[in-house]
Amino acid sequence: MTKYLDKYLVRYCKPIFLLCVFCVLISVLHIAYCFVFTV
Repeated sequence: MTKYLDKYLVRYCKPIFLLCVFCVLISVLHIAYCFVFTV
């Protein structure tokens, strides 16, 4: 049961985690971009 749950978590959490990292990266780049163009 635990093995199955671990597999399930790895399968579904990895893409979500990568998506979150990607979104944070985009936000940071966007803020940096705005900062560069307003200064």
